[in-house]
Amino acid sequence: MPSQIYSLARTSWFEKNELQNARVHPEQSPSIITYADMLKFGGPREYSKCDYCTTQEWRSRIEGKNCYVQHECKDPSKHDFMKKRCAVVFTRGWAHLRRNYNFALTIDPQLPGLRCLFVVANSKQLLHHGAHPGFMIWRKRMSVYKTTICAFSDLHKYNLKDYDFIVMTIHGGTPIISQKNAPPLFLYGHDHHKADIKKRAQELFAQQPAALLTPYPSIWANSFNIHKNTKVIFAPYLSDPIWSEMNQTFNNRKLDVLVIGTAGALYPERRVMHDFLKSQKTRLPFSLKLWESPKPMPEAENVGARQYGSPPLALWSQFLSQAKICIFGQDKFGYLVNKYAEVAGACSLMVAPMIPECKSVGLIANQNYVPLQRPIKQALIPQLSGLLKQFDTTGKQIALRGLDWFQQSCSRWLYDNFWQEINTVLEAH
Repeated sequence: MPSQIYSLARTSWFEKNELQNARVHPEQSPSIITYADMLKFGGPREYSKCDYCTTQEWRSRIEGKNCYVQHECKDPSKHDFMKKRCAVVFTRGWAHLRRNYNFALTIDPQLPGLRCLFVVANSKQLLHHGAHPGFMIWRKRMSVYKTTICAFSDLHKYNLKDYDFIVMTIHGGTPIISQKNAPPLFLYGHDHHKADIKKRAQELFAQQPAALLTPYPSIWANSFNIHKNTKVIFAPYLSDPIWSEMNQTFNNRKLDVLVIGTAGALYPERRVMHDFLKSQKTRLPFSLKLWESPKPMPEAENVGARQYGSPPLALWSQFLSQAKICIFGQDKFGYLVNKYAEVAGACSLMVAPMIPECKSVGLIANQNYVPLQRPIKQALIPQLSGLLKQFDTTGKQIALRGLDWFQQSCSRWLYDNFWQEINTVLEAH
């Protein structure tokens, strides 16, 4: 059951549109999380059923100091965890930039930052409380700017000269903006292969935008004629370390191997891997689970907070960490989306295809992950068997180094490097 403070927060946002001051354990503390607080910093995280723990954790993050106070906890099983969360004190800058977006992004005019117009196909997707994790990452990336979110269809309502720069997602319906009389334009490209995107992307590049932000610079650079005046910026779509459940214990994992993402025409090699292992399953020298969906497990949909955005990410990480080894094959175009961060963040030994973006993001073959050997039908079972035989000596260490890479690199790629690249381009203009 949701805790009282969490339920009140949800009720406030979606039903009453105001929060009646709810005092949490008034006999112990006058702490109040107000509606205005949540608008500015985001809502509380429901790690515990104890309202007092929840409030202390929230205040520790937002105020940048350890706000833990000894109390009689109503959720003893989570008490030590929550006490530890309060002790992980972030700077005020971190607390502001990594705040939990359980609520729609709002702009505080008193906050510093450049003015940005963020233009997407459906602006409601970015403002919605249950935004896709990719949108949540964008909302946090843009939190240092005075960001106005705009739909493609409403762009004509805005005076572009009121903004310092523009970010637009590449879509079949992305408006064409000339750079002659407009602020610097940053395009974001994810999928490249759809027919309407291919046509519109080349028209957009003809305007020589300031930069292209993409998790797949090698794919986009090889697929389109991008002028040298347009800087191609690597902007990987990685899991947010805030949401991950780190599991560094290997002796309690119920599976040896988890095969992930085998469905759909975009995944021919994954399908070959799936069908081959399924045909050999009764003769395999290790325990195996074949996961046919490329998305998080449907069990997550049975969780009450499924629509609120964050719980499925933690559940997915827990799901990936049930096996010593997580393996997946190449898709049709060379996308890895954020699998290489998800598996590394779950501290499972990742066996995966080598693509240029793995090297770009700092993953080193046989140091942080193991490259997939081919041909699949001849090499896969011997490779997995060999890794499992040496797991306690080498496999475990590679998985731990993968987790270390994740912890060291994700924030840099999600935030710091992104902001630095934006600033470098703006300074040049």
